[in-house]
Amino acid sequence: MKGAASRPVRIAAAGGPILEVLSQVRSARSTLERHPRASIDVTESIAYFDVIALTINGWQSSFPAPLNVADLIEQLELQGKRIALERNGEIVPRSLFGAMELNDGDALEIVVAVGGG
Repeated sequence: MKGAASRPVRIAAAGGPILEVLSQVRSARSTLERHPRASIDVTESIAYFDVIALTINGWQSSFPAPLNVADLIEQLELQGKRIALERNGEIVPRSLFGAMELNDGDALEIVVAVGGG
């Protein structure tokens, strides 16, 4: 849409289907550039996957679903750090990180404790 404002969206993946799809799209694009009259049916070769959109510290991000808080912390490379996490306005105790499933549209605030003097 011309003139529409958009916000940057990050896609996080640990390898997996997102990177495979991007690789297949790039391959199809280069084939079409070399052979402009070619048609490629990629519907059978692309694996479908679920994605959830999260707002983390005010930024929109997308992640493969299902995802729990512990998995998110690992993907953000925050494991082992002293963090506090709030989900939709409620503090999530560290003991629930592995059990707390994240849902599409969740708003998270993550604070990392920094030591020093």
